[in-house]
Parts: sequence; structure tokens; C-alpha cells
Amino acid sequence: MTAARFRPPAPTPRDKPLSTLALLGALARDPLLIWHRVHYELPVVAADTAIGPTAVVSDPDGIRRVLVDNFANYRKDDVQRSMLGANRDGGVGLLLAEGDAWRRQRRALAGLFAPRAVAAFAPAMAAAAATTADAWTR
Repeated sequence: MTAARFRPPAPTPRDKPLSTLALLGALARDPLLIWHRVHYELPVVAADTAIGPTAVVSDPDGIRRVLVDNFANYRKDDVQRSMLGANRDGGVGLLLAEGDAWRRQRRALAGLFAPRAVAAFAPAMAAAAATTADAWTR
């Protein structure tokens, strides 16, 4: 018997896109709710929507191209800025930073995401997950 492939929690994929009104409501509640089945099946989904042209990139090479190799070619729109928000002090964090500010922040934080550093967090993450799982089972 083979082990089931791990699938992180995600909304149940829709079979078709939302209407314009439903799309706007879902964006306000939880942007992941707007995705439909193809977003989970294709590496890149591009479409003209009620909020303008959009593209969702799930392919690791495509993500690297957008977020690392050619980040200057891709700007965040108002919807992304609204979803990601600003820091409490009014500053712009890594998720909203662009250009040179993004490059500086990314370099400053890169060490935190090195395999050795992430492995050091494993015991604390496992303990937090166990605590949450225990609470859920009660």
C-alpha cells in the first residue's frame, strides 16, 4: 500500500469561474475562494476578469521567474496591495516591496530561509502543530 500524497489545506476547487458580484465578494472575504479547478491543475492561468487581466502562476520555474529573476517586470496591483496590506508602522514589508527595496529586504531575510535555519525551526513548528491538532480533536 502506498502512502497518500500530502495535500495542504485548500478550498474545494470550483468547477467554473464566479460571477462578477460573487468574485468581488470572495475577494473581500478570502482571495483563494476565487480560484477554480484549472488553478489547481495548470501551471499558469491567465484571464481577463472583472478586476482586469490576471495571471496565477503555480509552476516553480514560473514563480522563480516572476519573484526572483525578473521581479522588476512585475508590479503589484491595487488588489494585491489591499490583500497583503502594509506594516503596522506604515512601512512596506517584503510582500509589498518592489525594486531595490525588495532586493534589500530579500537579501536581509534570505538566511532565515536557508535549509539549516528552517530545520532549526522544526521542533517549535512540530510542537505548535501538535498543540493545534490536539485542540482540534477535542
